[in-house]
Amino acid sequence: MKFRNLVIAAAATLTMTGAGFIATPASAQDLDLDVYIDIPGFGRMPGYEYGGRRYISCRHGARIVDRRGFSRVRPFDCNRPFYRYRARRGGDWWIVRLNARNGRVVGVNPL
Repeated sequence: MKFRNLVIAAAATLTMTGAGFIATPASAQDLDLDVYIDIPGFGRMPGYEYGGRRYISCRHGARIVDRRGFSRVRPFDCNRPFYRYRARRGGDWWIVRLNARNGRVVGVNPL
């Protein structure tokens, strides 16, 4: 019973307060409202969407590999779901495999 009363009260409140905000057809064309909510740490990653899934770009992946201590990072294979890069570390060349969805390094093999 309490829930029903709450719903009725909410509907009555919205009706009374929302009456001044009802857009007429002429003003509805001028109205453009976008609302974005971004929580720090959970924002969008730079990249693009493919088939409803978000992937980081190959260039962004190269920067991630560079930040992991590799130098002279060059893209080797930029096909999803994993990107591969040639990179140098400790005087040796390596093939670094990176997950294109989350940017994690999933494999490092000597070249």
